[in-house]
Amino acid sequence: MPARVPSFVNRSAELAALDRHAAEAGPGIAVVVGGPGSGKTALALHWAHRIRTQFRDGDLFVNLRGYDAGSPPSTDAVLDGFLRALNVPPGHIPADTDAKAALYRSLLAERRVLIVLDNAADAEQVRALLPGSDGCATVITSRSRLAGLTAREGAARMDLAVLPEAEATELLRMVAGSDRIDEAPSAAAELASLCGYLPLALRIAGDYLASHPFEAVIDLVEALAVEGQRLESLGDAEQAESVRAVFSWSYRGLPGEWARAFRLLGLHVGHDIDIDAAAALLAVGEGKARRILDGLAGLHLITQVGRDRFGMHDLLRAYAAELAAADDDQEEINAAATRLFQWFLHTATKAAQMLPQRRLALPDAPDPTVLPRSFDDQASALAWCELERANLVSVVRAAADRGLNMVSWQLAMQLGGFYNLRKHWNDWIAAFTIAVEAAERADEAGARAWLLTNLGIANRDLRRFEDSLEMFRRAIDVFVANGDRIGEQSARNNMGSTLLEAGRPAEALPLFQTAAQAYRDAGNRQAQGRSLSNAGTALTALGQPGEAVRTITEALELLRATDDQHGVGFTLHNLGEALLVAGDHATALEAFETALPIRINTGNLWGEARTRLGAGKALLTAVRIQEAIGELEAAQRGFEETGTPVDTARVALVLAKAYAEAGDLSAARKILFQATWLLGPTEQSLAEQLDQALTALSGR
Repeated sequence: MPARVPSFVNRSAELAALDRHAAEAGPGIAVVVGGPGSGKTALALHWAHRIRTQFRDGDLFVNLRGYDAGSPPSTDAVLDGFLRALNVPPGHIPADTDAKAALYRSLLAERRVLIVLDNAADAEQVRALLPGSDGCATVITSRSRLAGLTAREGAARMDLAVLPEAEATELLRMVAGSDRIDEAPSAAAELASLCGYLPLALRIAGDYLASHPFEAVIDLVEALAVEGQRLESLGDAEQAESVRAVFSWSYRGLPGEWARAFRLLGLHVGHDIDIDAAAALLAVGEGKARRILDGLAGLHLITQVGRDRFGMHDLLRAYAAELAAADDDQEEINAAATRLFQWFLHTATKAAQMLPQRRLALPDAPDPTVLPRSFDDQASALAWCELERANLVSVVRAAADRGLNMVSWQLAMQLGGFYNLRKHWNDWIAAFTIAVEAAERADEAGARAWLLTNLGIANRDLRRFEDSLEMFRRAIDVFVANGDRIGEQSARNNMGSTLLEAGRPAEALPLFQTAAQAYRDAGNRQAQGRSLSNAGTALTALGQPGEAVRTITEALELLRATDDQHGVGFTLHNLGEALLVAGDHATALEAFETALPIRINTGNLWGEARTRLGAGKALLTAVRIQEAIGELEAAQRGFEETGTPVDTARVALVLAKAYAEAGDLSAARKILFQATWLLGPTEQSLAEQLDQALTALSGR
């Protein structure tokens, strides 16, 4: 929950109404509706802080950014964040949005949690975020009336008007100082009227007076009275003129550098911005950027939302964007936007270099004033990606919208390793879909094909197999037209992996074999070895473990000869799987144990977890139960960390069996029950296996 807004005035009737609503039996949903700048968020946060101790299990807050310039967070992303906040391990979070919502409601069923859903665009944006039981309380703020929630969910709606004159004047007293306002009560009343009695405008006007102690209130009143501009973000024309006048007067009083910074901040489409990004945008050093942003925050034109991070109210962002669009020097405006996007691109590139993924070509050098952030290790790189996650898709889109297509698709490509590692599938698909179009406009056919290949992988992870196959088909068409045999075979290999995951190994096998032959003809032994390794996996799935072992052994020789440690690691794992099916459990365990340190050394967390699962199965077959449990629990933690729910469910089946063999039926049942929440509607076969295992345990 963010901090409550300072200088909060009265709103006694509204607070009392919220208190009554929270005390009543029922769904506990309140909707606070009001115009922009009317203080909806301030009211919700003030009330939430006042009563949060009544909710023993904590509180949840999200800004849904329904009216911001940037993209609002998807329902899937919000549910993902809420489930993590409720201590659900990443690997236990389902991939399917409906399954996430069901798990979220189940977790809240026995808890008392206060939920604040701020700045909603419509009822559909919040419906999946509502608890299903009466023990929680939910407050939603919106400019929309959200009529559907009143009818279907029984929500109580509160229409928040502008402040009464007395409270508006009191807010001016609190911000500007009581002496300034009390010595000119008539002028203060007129100033409140010119501000449209909107809290946002009143705070800005009050700050102006506080920072200009020798200027009389009547001077500001007279200046505002002649303003005749409108702010399109407000629906009411008269109110718009008043608020724009306040913004304009406050802006005109800024020093030149601060005024320029305010205009340029309107170019940032993200919800907030950090000091380093702002320094690139403004083409100044970090220290100077901090001083400028601190100054703007002191005047309530921006808000400090975290360490080194600043945000802007959407009305002020709209005003700043209009100022930037009307600036006489559009060359500077475009240069500033380019610097900002370059900062994101090159910082993302620095982060990508710390992550386990295919090494990417470096983008062209940025403007000399752009100083991207550097990272010492993978943890710090991932931390930055997570911190900026809400902004990244918006930046990919904004760069494309400004015609910076190269920056747009390159930024998406650099983010691929992060999205793949953390499994932020919806962000991955959104960013890469925009990037595919940007690469097409830039006439970068090769880039478009690789982006399509990534989209195929993301859709495969989501078990959207037909969508995945379509992406690979499109990528192959581009690679073929471009004469890129390496890219073509990469897409075919990935298509084979999708078919294998979809339970179609007979269709996957010829793709792997064709790719292996093409790589052999081209003299690419490393790629040939990887394709043969995949072919061996398909043979294992087809019940031909002997042929699989021979094929994988050939692959292993090629990969060792080319010193491809990553390839050697997963090929040893594939060998272990084939040997398990062949019934040679002792040799299979040796293969897994040889693969494990390679998986660890190459930073492949998902691969490490898979190999530990294989070793656990081999140990369980050898009746080395406690050793098996140790490996299987480590595998489960690995899958949870990488956020792969289907794999987590698969290891649950084996781990439950191990616990049952050890005589701990309670632990076995718990593991299986938790795993049932992980699967989407397409995983019926695996869900049936979990149900059968639970039924068998109940019989014991």
